[in-house]
Amino acid sequence: MTSLYLKNALDYLTLNLGENLLGVIIYGSYTTSHFDANLSDFDLIIIVKKDVSAFIESFSAIFPRISVQLCLSPADIVEKIQKGGWNTYLVLTNTGTILYDSEQFLQLRDEIRKNGISFKNLSLSDKANLIKKFRGNIRELKDKTGYNYTKYFYYSLLRVIQILHFIQTGKVETDLKVLLRECDEVFIKRNLGFLLAVQRAVLKRERISEKEVDMSKGILEEAIKALETELNLFS
Repeated sequence: MTSLYLKNALDYLTLNLGENLLGVIIYGSYTTSHFDANLSDFDLIIIVKKDVSAFIESFSAIFPRISVQLCLSPADIVEKIQKGGWNTYLVLTNTGTILYDSEQFLQLRDEIRKNGISFKNLSLSDKANLIKKFRGNIRELKDKTGYNYTKYFYYSLLRVIQILHFIQTGKVETDLKVLLRECDEVFIKRNLGFLLAVQRAVLKRERISEKEVDMSKGILEEAIKALETELNLFS
């Protein structure tokens, strides 16, 4: 049922966008062990030649479980990554699964892999926007409850730690245990057991306790401050 839903959505995209569609990548819980066939959304990045915002709005109404996180042209994708778009970079080069491709899309992915991503070359405004985005995640946690809170906190923190690790080592790493072992940050060493417990809760689709909720916001703030410090070293 789940795969049929996704197939129907992909067929709809290819039928209606035609040659304007260059690539479709799925990521998030569908590509991990966190996916729930009855509850989870399908997170997509769609690459197109020209803007199709109006179409995506109607498409989302027809397929409400499809969550189009980005729908951009190749040039816009490259610009987003150059401005510190870590998740976009990670999905396109590492964690995403290709559902539809074209020669132009494969060339784009090769270009992104070749050029990589650099946080040393970010402008002051791009650095500020990156930190602002993560601080926005803390505010959004106020509207989350139960397992949704646990999952949102986990992935918000994971992205910050991934970037810290990348800045410190130059390596792209997605395994939390490796990140915690190799990332040289005081807040990680002090909260190692808690962070692994949160990961287990996400895998089991469980909520963390109220005490852990209170702890989590402070830990995420510490992580963001650590990232801000690392970025400022490049100024």
